[in-house]
Amino acid sequence: ALLFEIPLFIALSIHGAGPFAKFLSNSDEVAEITAMMWRSIDWCYICYAVSTQLATVVLATQTHWYLYQSLIVNICYALPWAIALPLIGITPDTAWTYQKWVFGGSLVVSLGTILVMDTLWAFYLRGGRIRDVFFKQQRLLLE
Repeated sequence: ALLFEIPLFIALSIHGAGPFAKFLSNSDEVAEITAMMWRSIDWCYICYAVSTQLATVVLATQTHWYLYQSLIVNICYALPWAIALPLIGITPDTAWTYQKWVFGGSLVVSLGTILVMDTLWAFYLRGGRIRDVFFKQQRLLLE
């Protein structure tokens, strides 16, 4: 999927989003806004696609680890932004900038934390410790 998605994102970012939005809306203003939005967030969604695929490893084998990863991202990144944004005071001129930092940044931070979780998972799997936990969970479910 990534072999298709990444070139598509790059192509749309460079010269595809604006003309396509112009074709759909027949408005130069909408096309300009769409092109600006696409250029600023497309790389974040590449991070999102990669982190989603990497997260399935942890989610399929160690669900509580995935919970911890989500809590880390939400408490350490999203919560401070949720507290700070009402104090900062968003204007129409700065709204898209904060949108990029809050939502795009969350996707990037999530990728970083899931990479750490997958590395820990591989380390524990290699040491034989994941298998025991997984089978203990399965036995508890069957009892």
